[in-house]
Amino acid sequence: MEIIEDFRVAGLPNSLYVQYMTEVDACIKDATPEALRITKCYEPFKTAFDTLNKVYKQQMKNNLTNSLIEKDKERDDRYRCLYGHAKADLCNGDPDIRQSAQRVVNKMESYGDVIRASRRSQSADMTDMGEALSTEPLSADIEKMGQTANLNQMIAANNAYIELNRERSEGKKSIVVNATKNAREELDDKYRIVVSAINAQVMMNAYVDEKT
Repeated sequence: MEIIEDFRVAGLPNSLYVQYMTEVDACIKDATPEALRITKCYEPFKTAFDTLNKVYKQQMKNNLTNSLIEKDKERDDRYRCLYGHAKADLCNGDPDIRQSAQRVVNKMESYGDVIRASRRSQSADMTDMGEALSTEPLSADIEKMGQTANLNQMIAANNAYIELNRERSEGKKSIVVNATKNAREELDDKYRIVVSAINAQVMMNAYVDEKT
């Protein structure tokens, strides 16, 4: 064994810190705690490492704000696409398509300004709208206009937003404030003990007389 050089881990961002500790754990397992003679201090290290992994993954699961914004933008775009095509068909040369477009536009406009509504209201409105436009008699109008694919994309985008928002909300219920920070502090202590135990053995083997 060789002396483990001092390496400050406090300044590492969480992602690099977890990666570093993962590599430390892998090295210990490769050499085995028994061979390193650190079984007593490895168990507390492993427990603290497992705790950090758990809370860090929970934290990452809740880091969905940007993804949620993208999902919201996607469903807005899909709504605008469907509405834009319906409005355009109000001027279609086929009178039957014009009538279908008018019914679809009337239904969509009955929800008010969906895009400017709160996200919760938008989710409910677009869910109800999607169901209405997918059901007779409006589904026949959508099909006549050739907008079935655009309607399905709007419904799918809204459902994707709702599902991600639900996942984020559920995660927030169980997250503990400063859990990752506390887990890091606990692991820091256990890591230093492991390093000290290994370095002490190296120093002893190098400088202490063997028993006679």
